[in-house]
Amino acid sequence: MKYPINKNNLKTINMKKMVRNLLIISTMMILSSAALMAQQLGTTGLYQHGSNSSGTTTVENTDSVTLGAQLDYYVQPDPAISPSYVYTSPLANLNSTFAWTAAPVASATITSPKNASVLTNWVSVHWTALGAASLSVVETASTGTCPGSTKTIAARVINIPTFTGGAAPAAQCASTPAGLIFAVPFTLSSDLNLPSTVRVNYTVYNPTGTTLIAAQDVELAKAATSINITLPAGAVLYGNYKVTFNTVSDRISRKSSIAGIVSTPDVLLTVNPVPTTGPIYHLPNM
Repeated sequence: MKYPINKNNLKTINMKKMVRNLLIISTMMILSSAALMAQQLGTTGLYQHGSNSSGTTTVENTDSVTLGAQLDYYVQPDPAISPSYVYTSPLANLNSTFAWTAAPVASATITSPKNASVLTNWVSVHWTALGAASLSVVETASTGTCPGSTKTIAARVINIPTFTGGAAPAAQCASTPAGLIFAVPFTLSSDLNLPSTVRVNYTVYNPTGTTLIAAQDVELAKAATSINITLPAGAVLYGNYKVTFNTVSDRISRKSSIAGIVSTPDVLLTVNPVPTTGPIYHLPNM
């Protein structure tokens, strides 16, 4: 015997499923947010080693920095020894001393960024030599002078990204410059591991020197050797358009607050007119 479907009961079941799914999604978002907060040191911009700013584990469990960078490092003190310590008051209620070392020793200079007379759990490291390195710290309780185990992270000091503009591409002939595409060559270098895009900022100027394309960023593969630039509708003049490459950076140089090096920044794009020839005149036939 078949029983008729009660539409009200069906609506109730569907509503319960919807509420359950929303609760599951909300719980996952809360857990994800809690995990991210545990990895992030408040609003300092510092994250637990092995995590990036999205809260996910990085591809390489190494702190990559650009040569010349001076960056802050923080180690969480033992809360049982310093129970009243909070990172927002870095010199207060700290009941331990901290010994920091870099290896190789010549790779870095370690100082205190918090105006402390001695190194604390928060230091500034100036990375001065290329290659693989490490940063270590040992916490020693002020009472009893008992040292804890050594905490160490791997570091990698990489070169500053560079950009060199290439030779001017071949001149083009056109009845109107707008819409022409130029392949602008360059030489790009970056020591990034994946993800390895490099950000280049450029401006394009009219032959008169006024701005045709305002400064804009483009993300390029680090193996790129040229970029296609299309002259927009505002390009109405013949002559030399100038591309000026303003800056170059990669994700590590931006993190390190180190400016990339741009040389030969200007590349010319030449547009020559195509004559629109008028009719031929001659003596008419008699």
